[in-house]
Amino acid sequence: MKTVLIVEDHSRVALLIQSYLKRDGYKTLLAYDGIEAVKSFKKNRPDLLILDVMLPGLSGLDIVKKVRETSSVPIIMLTAKSEEKDKLKGLKLGADDYIVKPFSPNEMVARVEALFRRVEFDHFHTPETNGPVKYKELSLDPVRSEVFYNNIKIDITALQFRILETLIKSPGQVFTRTALLEQIQAEKEIYERTIDAHIKNIRKLIGESGNKTGLIHTMHGVGYKFE
Repeated sequence: MKTVLIVEDHSRVALLIQSYLKRDGYKTLLAYDGIEAVKSFKKNRPDLLILDVMLPGLSGLDIVKKVRETSSVPIIMLTAKSEEKDKLKGLKLGADDYIVKPFSPNEMVARVEALFRRVEFDHFHTPETNGPVKYKELSLDPVRSEVFYNNIKIDITALQFRILETLIKSPGQVFTRTALLEQIQAEKEIYERTIDAHIKNIRKLIGESGNKTGLIHTMHGVGYKFE
């Protein structure tokens, strides 16, 4: 049974999230301020954090910093529509996903499940094996820089390969355009304006042109993730 720590100072929101997670078989812990959250995390070592940005004691951003000093546990940030800068800062500090209030409790559960799938997918590629990364019909070979879809080799550019490799190695993680450029070591002034076009071309190559439920998801206003 996976344990989820819910950090939210509005008790009605916290209890609503808790009820839906319990319904789907998760064990839950509650914290209503930042200091309590840090203590609970250190004591209980939950498998995932749902973390509001605005909290008494310590902010959600401060908690992300502290957690990332010792743990890679998945973190979902809760933000208001007016907290755009905090949302982006949270992702840069190490949060894995975000949900804007008000939100659907069922969407929350779906995001939690998606992040747990990401953890399970981590065995696809490790520094020790450096072997092919595979998911459904898609296979990526980091050693040969080759991509296969339905066992057919795809004619992909070196830049497109690095973008796809970055996304597929971290399922569920949201990458801003800037973060993608840093990962693939591309020149920002050359490629920042064309990153969307490269993603569009990759989708076509793996048969996802116009498919909203494909493997590469657009996070509007932020960037992209592999799901």
